[in-house]
This record gives sequence, C-alpha cells and structure tokens, in this order.
Amino acid sequence: MIRQDMPMLIVYEGKLEGQRWIIDRDRVIIGRGSDCDVVLPERQASRQHVQIERDDRGYLLRDLGSKNGTFING
Repeated sequence: MIRQDMPMLIVYEGKLEGQRWIIDRDRVIIGRGSDCDVVLPERQASRQHVQIERDDRGYLLRDLGSKNGTFING
C-alpha cells in the first residue's frame, strides 16, 4: 500500500511518462545501468546518474558526474 507521505520519483516526460518509484531506502541510485535501483532506459541518463540519500534532515539528491546534468522539477 502506498502512503500519501512516502517520497516518490515521478517521470513527467519521455518514454517512461507516468512511471513512479517509491523511495523507501536510505540510498537509491538512479541511472541507465542495470545495477541501479531505479533504471531509466533513456540515452540522456548516465549509467549511474544520481543518488538520493536520506538522513535525519530529509533527502539529498546528488549528481554522480553525469554528462547531461540533473534538473529537479523542470
């Protein structure tokens, strides 16, 4: 069951539009590589593109040196 207060990654454009992933771990790697926790089969995504990390203050999104950069909410 999905709770309203659970953090979620939502894709708004592209092939995966509408896809959602619940962020339910302390650390999640997102990218094109099959070893990622969230796999984005988009050529603009690096193999390991970003990391979302949870700590006692909230969540931190860190670009992992991606070629195309990272944009939040736009």
